[in-house]
Amino acid sequence: MLGLHIEDSEIQNICLLQIDELLVSNGKSLKDFSCLPPPTRSTSYILENRFLINELSCDRTSMYEIHASLFKCLTTEQSNAYENIMTVVHTQVGGFFFLIWI
Repeated sequence: MLGLHIEDSEIQNICLLQIDELLVSNGKSLKDFSCLPPPTRSTSYILENRFLINELSCDRTSMYEIHASLFKCLTTEQSNAYENIMTVVHTQVGGFFFLIWI
């Protein structure tokens, strides 16, 4: 997947999680096999967040070109809202925005 880098240890953990799920569905567990390390549950989010993985696998060059062409079409009001939101994103300040579409 483009733009997605997963460390070898995370890949191993993902595999262990999937193996454990298969074993559990058949009445067993990785705990029954002392030769295999137990998975760390903290990275199980990678398996569950397919939306994020799909978003990270997009063609970034194509998305940049689409963004650039659409950005040129923004009205002054839309451009101001965009700049305000992007400033908050880049400075990591956080905040709420209410946009009214008329």
